[in-house]
Amino acid sequence: MIIERSRSVEGDSLKYECIYLNEFEDPRALRKGVARYVQFYNQERTHQSLNEAKPDQFYAHPIVKIAS
Repeated sequence: MIIERSRSVEGDSLKYECIYLNEFEDPRALRKGVARYVQFYNQERTHQSLNEAKPDQFYAHPIVKIAS
């Protein structure tokens, strides 16, 4: 199975942190594993580009525009 770069999971994280580290027995197990990883990636894993916040937390807060 080839997994190209995904915009929903930044860079190669999905491949290197999920796909390559696990041996999935069938497509169904692969789908479940990827779904668990995406949930982890968005809800538990901190991201340097988001100032060490988790995506779900970061995007849940409204953006406040500062008047100049």
